[in-house]
Amino acid sequence: MRCCIGLGLLLSLSLAWAQAPTGPVVSPRGVINAFTQQPAPSQVAQGGIVHINGLNLGPPEGAKAPGTPLPTQLGDPPTEVLIDGRLAPLFSASPERIVAQVPWETEPGLAAVVVRRGGVESRPARIQVVALGPAVRTAEDKGYGEVAGRLTGQTLAIPATGLGPTQPRVGSGEAGPEDPPARPRATVEAFVGGLPARSVAVLSRERVGEFDLRVEVPPGAQPGDVVTLTAGTPATGIRVANRATFQKLSNAEIQSLPIPEGAPEFHSLVTSDLRGNFLIASDARDENGCYPSYLFDVAAKKVAKIDTCLTTAARNAASPVIAATDGPALAALVGPPQGDAQTGISSKVQIFNPLKDPMVVELEAPAAEVRSAAGGDFEAVLAGTPPRRVTIDSQTGEVRAAGAAQPAAAAASGAPPFKVDLGEGLTYVLATVQVAQGLFAVLVADDAEQPKRAKVAVLNNKGEVQGARDFPAGWVPLVAPRPAAAAAGQVAQAAALLRRVSVSLDPEKGVFYILSRAVDNSQHALLAFSGQDSPPKLIGFPEKWFVAACSPAIPLHNLELSRKLAYLGSSVAETAIKDPCPGVGFVLLDLDAQSTTAVALPGQGQFDADPAASGEVNDYVYGSNTDPERRNTADTLFVLDGVTLSAFRMDLPAGITTFLGLTPAPAMNALIAPTMNRAVGDAGFVFFDLDSAEARVLPVPEGFVVVNLVGVYSTTRKLVARGTKAGQSGFQYLIYDLVSGDLLMPPNPEGVAFLGGVPARVQPGTAPGQPQAPSILQRANPKANTVTAFGYNAGGKQVAVVVLRVP
Repeated sequence: MRCCIGLGLLLSLSLAWAQAPTGPVVSPRGVINAFTQQPAPSQVAQGGIVHINGLNLGPPEGAKAPGTPLPTQLGDPPTEVLIDGRLAPLFSASPERIVAQVPWETEPGLAAVVVRRGGVESRPARIQVVALGPAVRTAEDKGYGEVAGRLTGQTLAIPATGLGPTQPRVGSGEAGPEDPPARPRATVEAFVGGLPARSVAVLSRERVGEFDLRVEVPPGAQPGDVVTLTAGTPATGIRVANRATFQKLSNAEIQSLPIPEGAPEFHSLVTSDLRGNFLIASDARDENGCYPSYLFDVAAKKVAKIDTCLTTAARNAASPVIAATDGPALAALVGPPQGDAQTGISSKVQIFNPLKDPMVVELEAPAAEVRSAAGGDFEAVLAGTPPRRVTIDSQTGEVRAAGAAQPAAAAASGAPPFKVDLGEGLTYVLATVQVAQGLFAVLVADDAEQPKRAKVAVLNNKGEVQGARDFPAGWVPLVAPRPAAAAAGQVAQAAALLRRVSVSLDPEKGVFYILSRAVDNSQHALLAFSGQDSPPKLIGFPEKWFVAACSPAIPLHNLELSRKLAYLGSSVAETAIKDPCPGVGFVLLDLDAQSTTAVALPGQGQFDADPAASGEVNDYVYGSNTDPERRNTADTLFVLDGVTLSAFRMDLPAGITTFLGLTPAPAMNALIAPTMNRAVGDAGFVFFDLDSAEARVLPVPEGFVVVNLVGVYSTTRKLVARGTKAGQSGFQYLIYDLVSGDLLMPPNPEGVAFLGGVPARVQPGTAPGQPQAPSILQRANPKANTVTAFGYNAGGKQVAVVVLRVP
């Protein structure tokens, strides 16, 4: 919970109140999902429930719906809510908050929310409406922490929302029918502590928009285990609810399991995605291509040697093991490898599940790799021309055909790997964006580095050209400088993967934007391509403003709440890579007005525009300056509030010199970074609260000299660090509560001095300069609220697998 209103929010409310003192005022960041409490731009499903926050929204005494169906007006004068122009059912209305249901008929997309009171309408705020967006209610409606469930025997009853349309259908504002009950059409699955849990959901007969979810808590579940709820199928898309805990873990808990006698020195560990104390530990790859491995179930106090040869085509991989995304299973190919990545290395896959015996799955042909697939399953890529994909059910081992395998670049972008020849040398595909079902806009140029001509072509999913449009004379796509490591034959692919060309589609108006430059680089602009019959529109940048194009990628940020695109701006038209890449502000494109404005940093500030030093959190765009005395460190954070469109700076608290690296914490509208006076982490961490524009310190506790970030755990609002004791005498986990500021320091298991590795001075059996095999000695798992690591004694010997359960 945050203690104060953000400066930008306060300013926007004050201005709006001054302009319309008797009308309703909706905070631009005030429309959020009532269950998840996700900061705006929040996401809510059709039929879901929203909180609308602001001023003068309802009667002073408040008003509540008398029953169901819910009304669309409350109070006198009447308060109404329009979501994309459709009246929304209302639960309650007070001056500061309205609770409303999103009408089931609302189209998915960015929806405008307007409050009308006494005939006077507020300015619109926005929320993202989706067809499916599961969410669970938590204790005190915080959106995180303990789930608001009622446990009867082994059955946990949880209020949920966002599970999609029901059968039979219900109307907006209506509760579920008595007989037959309305059930979600989507497939709903639940896990408790990573263990599959039987679940049944029906639309509540008393509460509008809410489902009664009944979950059978599996044997082996413990208080503090994370509840994961998913809805959907791989074909339609699977959505995951806000994570909450089953009951409450009152304190941090350390679990450990000794390394068996005769086991090798392990170099890596891979945990289940949803169960951090279920893992496979592996030694380095041997001469036969096998990774000697052991299976650890720390919660069950079981460890077993894996007798099969686990392998992978990636010879330098730290581990052959793959974890199923949002599932409990682990998998690997079974060797020894018989071929290579082209011919396939094995036709067998071994799958490991908690509380089950491992199973070996036979494939119809050798596979080149196994990887995670949607729905907690696995996918194997079978060798051949073309390569084929098969899906492997992680629980049953059933193998199903999944179609042709796409190259990694195409799979990442979601677009087919088009090859286009528009004549006159226009063969280099620089960017591809899907603009409609089966149609793609493709940017094609005569060169990937210094194009002199370019066109935008529309292709169908077979790669057939449906039409093409020329760039205006004197203008070409803006291509960021080529990274030195990119080989000549990979230039076009690198352009797409590294965002060297910046493109964007505005689906609301059907306009395709391309960042462009004059041929002599004297101006930067955006080209807007819309209908086939209209010429592209040139939208110039403000005078003396350019995109900061001195890094191998050009960041682009979509500000949903204000319908703007934000670029990091420079006063110089750069043509080469610089480190740091200087930026002096932001260039904003208004998608509705199709015009640009510039926002300079306060106090003639400057930040590093490289994507590694900048980013965006919930429509806050940020960048850090660079300390010229210390490379890659900073002492100031610059932020653009994407709602008020104003920039502000955040300085470090007194006593701290610099920070380096920024970890976003979107659930809290915050950024976290280790600080540095003389060594990384020697002054703790700095917590940048973007809403309040305040920075505070998470200090190094007494007895420790530095702290290193392990992970941020949004489920319970914790930060886990590994602290180094004075004299490098030991490593210990420290847990910072990001809400209360409290610090927990759970002691190491007996005989364990170091966690997740040892200092170089106590590394046994390693000569100076000796190359090391790839290793993964520690894994943070925010989905399971765990940290899993190898534990070492004071002499540096690996003695245990240790699991920290974060409360």
